[in-house]
Parts: sequence; C-alpha cells; structure tokens
Amino acid sequence: MKLRWNRSSDEYSSSRFFHVLDAAFEYFQAILLAGTYLAKLTSSLGISDSLTGILSSIIALGGTFRIASVYLFPTQPVKGRVMIFEVLNQLLTIALYLIPLFDFPKSVGVVLFAVVLISHHMMLNVSFPAKVSWTTGLVDDRKRGRFTAVKEMISLISGVIFTYSMGAVIDKYDALGRPAEAFPVCAWVLAGLFVIRVLLLALIREKPVPKKAASSSGGMRAILSQPVMRRLVGLNVLIYVAQYVSTPFLGTYQVNELGFSMTFVATLSLVYSAVRIVASFFLGAYADKKGFAAMMQICFALMALAFGVNMFTAPSNGRVMFTLYYSLYAMAMGGVNSGATNLVFDYAKREQRSQALAVYSSVGGLAGFLTTLLVSPLVAHIQAAGNMLFGMPVYAQQVMSGVSLVMMGVLMLYMQKGILTMPRPGETQNQ
Repeated sequence: MKLRWNRSSDEYSSSRFFHVLDAAFEYFQAILLAGTYLAKLTSSLGISDSLTGILSSIIALGGTFRIASVYLFPTQPVKGRVMIFEVLNQLLTIALYLIPLFDFPKSVGVVLFAVVLISHHMMLNVSFPAKVSWTTGLVDDRKRGRFTAVKEMISLISGVIFTYSMGAVIDKYDALGRPAEAFPVCAWVLAGLFVIRVLLLALIREKPVPKKAASSSGGMRAILSQPVMRRLVGLNVLIYVAQYVSTPFLGTYQVNELGFSMTFVATLSLVYSAVRIVASFFLGAYADKKGFAAMMQICFALMALAFGVNMFTAPSNGRVMFTLYYSLYAMAMGGVNSGATNLVFDYAKREQRSQALAVYSSVGGLAGFLTTLLVSPLVAHIQAAGNMLFGMPVYAQQVMSGVSLVMMGVLMLYMQKGILTMPRPGETQNQ
C-alpha cells in the first residue's frame, strides 16, 4: 500500500499529497465541532442535552444542502467555486468559538449559535460533492480503497495528537474554574488551520475532463431515474437513521452522565483511532478485492454489535463499556464512511459522480436530522422522569442505542437483498 509522491512519475502525485494533508487538517476542524467539544460549547450557553442532540444532528441536516451542488456545480472546473465555500465555512467555524465569549442573553446566544452552526454546515456541504469529485478524481479507480485507507490513517494518527493537545488545554482551564478561557485558544487554533487549508487547497490541481462529459451530467431527476441510484439513496437513508437515533446524544452522555474528563475523551480518541487505522487498512484492501458493498456489510455487523454493547453502558461501568462500544464503532467506521462514498463512485457514471453524490447524501442527511428531531422528545422525557422508562431505571442513551441496534438489523437486510444483488461495478453499463 504505497502513495506515490514523485511528481516526475505522476503529474498529480503532489496534488494527492496536498489532498491528504488537507484532509488531516479538515479532520482537526471537525473534531472541535463534534461530540464532547460541541457539548462543551453548548453547555457554556446553557443548552439542554436534548437540544444539543438536535444541534449535533445538524451535521446530518447539513448534508441536505448538498442537493444545491447539482445546480451550483453543474460543470467543471469546480476548484475556484469550491474554495469560496471553503473559506466561508471555515470562518463560521471560528465564529462558533467566539459566541460564548460575549454576554448575550441566553435565548439570543442559543439562536445565534444555531444559526452560525447551520450556516457553517450549509457552506461545507454545498461544495462537498464537487470537492470530493475533484480530489477523488486524482486517484486511480482501482486504488481508491487503499488510498482512502492511507488518507484516513494519517488523519487519525495526527488527530490523536491534536485531540490530546486540545483536551489538555480545556481540562487545564476547567481545573482553574475558568472553562470559557479555553474557547479563545480553540478559536486561534481554528484560525491557523484556516490559513493552512486555504494554501493547501490552492496547491491541489484539478484533472481536466472531456468537454462533453463536463457539460452533460444532468440534474436531480436524471440521477433518480436510475434504479441503481435509487437503491443507493435508500441505503444511505437507512445508514443515517440507524446512526442518528442515538449518536447525537452520546457527546453529552460522556460529559454529563458518565462524567468523562476531556483527557479521558482524548484517550478514547486514541483507542478509536488505533482501532480504526488497523480496520481501515484491511477493509480498504478487502473493498478493492471484493467490492465496497461486501465490505460495508461487514461494517454494519460490527456497528450493530457496538450499539448492542452501548445498551449496557452506564456510569457504574462507563469507562469499560463505552471504550468497548467505541472500539467496535471505530472498526465499523473504518469502512462505512469511505464505502458509502465509493459505492456512488462505483455505480454512477463518471460525468454524474458529483451530482449523484449530492443527491445520495442530501436525502440521507435529511433523514438523519429528522430522526434525531423525532426521538429528542423521548430523550427529554426519560431524563425529566429521573432516567426512568416504564418504571425501569434506564438512561435515554441506552434506549436510543437499542433502537439503533434494531435499525442496523433492517439495514443489513436491505443491503443483502437490495444492494449485494446488484451487478458488480464493471458489469454494469454505468461505467
């Protein structure tokens, strides 16, 4: 598994190298806006667990905005337009860490935070399909699985160091009784990442495509008119539903009910990254050999097991059981994210990849957000009742993990009957 950086042997090798670096720095930004870090921000604004869950699921809702990519990026080249959206979304990321520093009334702070968060994810996702098509297009189709695995390894290894560093900063200010003073530090870090990423994106070249292919991709109707794409959209809907029933509520679960420090959260990140690195290495090679659909079915089984474990995670055993859950989830995510995108690249026509990815992910993202919105009242009800449901002591996150387990069973059945029965890429006329 080797990435070739020698420009003389491949004119796009340096661009792939810059893409790998950019992906790592983008991962750093995502870390500071998810899970326990987002929970720290929302807690400082007095936002409840159930509302934090909804705000966390905005990550999924942001995917809905990808449908705009069909109309804003109908032709290539896309690099210039993508960079404009990248600049805007990263500036909004910095703004999120500045809001708690101002003495806004609670209602104003909450609304402003939600607006900025939604705007950030909107800008990020509108350009996402075009960006993926641009950068992934630099990789040989026969090596996408292994390349993605190497890229993830680099992001995850460096992400561990980043998470430990930022976790130590936040814990330091927590210990001093001045938690809000960590937010300016995070804002400065995000500003530095902004400068680095803009420079890296400017250095990544865009591979030209034939003029006819660049202008004949079609719109949303053209994508959904294909039975294969409709099946893939259905698959992504189920993936989002199964995950977003429970995962948006786990950030506050770690901080509040389980009582994890940010240093322990960083340790969890180390475990997660180590497991995912090993898993992605083997899963990427397996996908290149057997196909991404077959690889994802293995990942779904691992994810189902993870949610089954998390049903039994409570404050009395939290460190052990959540670590086990997180490790199993890491194994699954070693293939789910890259597999979902690569399935689209496998089955969509080359000139329709960006648009197909936009439709595929936007419908799934909307389903994920609506799922979290639907179950949030149940989470609030269980917590308001003193963590009781039907007279039994239980935490809301345990109940939601059980629902995720059931949905994973549905997802695996759909994959078996609806996706694995499709002709393998290369046997269809889409390629």
